Amino acid sequence: LAWLLATAPDNAVRNGSEALKTAEFFLQAPGARENADFLLTLAAAQAEAGDFKAAAATVEESLTLARRRADLSFLRRALPAAEAFRSGKPWRARP
Repeated sequence: LAWLLATAPDNAVRNGSEALKTAEFFLQAPGARENADFLLTLAAAQAEAGDFKAAAATVEESLTLARRRADLSFLRRALPAAEAFRSGKPWRARP
C-alpha cells in the first residue's frame, strides 16, 4: 500500500503523507529494517512527501543491504529510483 501511495503514476492515487505513515508503521516490525524492499518503499514515501535528503539516505541503506547480499535483481530495480531521489525527484511506477 505504501509503495502504491508513493509511486502511482495517477495523481489521484498518490498521497505522500499517507505513504510515509504506512511505511513507517511497517518498518517498526522486528527485522523490517533488514529488508531492502521495505527500505526502498520508505525512501519512495519520503521522496513523495518532499524529503529528498531522507529518501536519498534511506535508499542508500537499502542498496547497502542489497550489495551485501549480492541481490542483483533488487539493485537493477532500485538504482533508477535511487538516482531520482538523489536528483530531488520522486519515483513513479510504470503504468
